[in-house]
Amino acid sequence: MVWNIFRNSNDISAAEVKSRMEEGWSPFIVDVRSLAEVKKFGKIKGTKLIHPHSSIISVKNKIPENVDVLVSCMGGTRSKIAIQKLKSEGYNSERLFNLRGGFNSWKKSGGKTS
Repeated sequence: MVWNIFRNSNDISAAEVKSRMEEGWSPFIVDVRSLAEVKKFGKIKGTKLIHPHSSIISVKNKIPENVDVLVSCMGGTRSKIAIQKLKSEGYNSERLFNLRGGFNSWKKSGGKTS
């Protein structure tokens, strides 16, 4: 059952995110790492919400349901779990995107950080 979580997310590469953003795509970016990780490593420029994946449902009212949402963590696993939790709360799976490889892949691709 756990493996189904990982097969059902809309994985998107850092390169594709950058390309779409250059064309005007403006997703609501959620970072599901701890604040300590974000302070140590940085975050994707434009991140709107930082909250650990384990309690993402407690802040679901801060995550819009009518826009694309890009979810990121350090390597791509916790973000998939967060996406599954949001889906279980009724979020449209077509609007939830998992950054494949997480912040690590974003940084390697030369994506803007802050």
